[in-house]
Amino acid sequence: MSKNLALIRTGLRMLAQAEESIKSGIVVAGSYDDTERTVSVIPAGKTEAIQHVLLSGICNEDTGIVLVPKGGSDVVIGCVDGAGVWTVLKYGELEEARIELGNVICEISADICRISKGSTVLETGSTIKVSTATENLASLLGDLIAAIKLITVATPSGTSGVPLNVSAFEAINARITNLLSS
Repeated sequence: MSKNLALIRTGLRMLAQAEESIKSGIVVAGSYDDTERTVSVIPAGKTEAIQHVLLSGICNEDTGIVLVPKGGSDVVIGCVDGAGVWTVLKYGELEEARIELGNVICEISADICRISKGSTVLETGSTIKVSTATENLASLLGDLIAAIKLITVATPSGTSGVPLNVSAFEAINARITNLLSS
């Protein structure tokens, strides 16, 4: 037997004994850890979950793209950063996508898109929400309409009554409520 053939056989034996570096599996429902940006995955044909599987796309602790798989969905995971360090490589279904760049965060799911920078938030769902820590656009416009409906004007014969078109302002307020949320 040649020296090369012996090396090849030794190499093949080592590969046969090594743990798989790519596996398919199912995400454990409710296992998403927002702080660690990990999920648990039960590999195909196994009953015990692999804990702390990293979600791919992470650049560092406060910057990157995180794709969150839906609980119970199929994924492909790989051991790419050394033994025991698993990362999701392919997603069957997504629950959420999250982009973080410093203190700007964009969260996207099937129902909502939220962009925030500190306490300033722009949120879309069935309505749009624009807010800061102390104000929101829906309340501000509602207060404006309420104040307009109470306008009185001083005239030579005394103070006028409230505007004659109050119902038009109420209709505008209803449209604002349909568009914006508090």
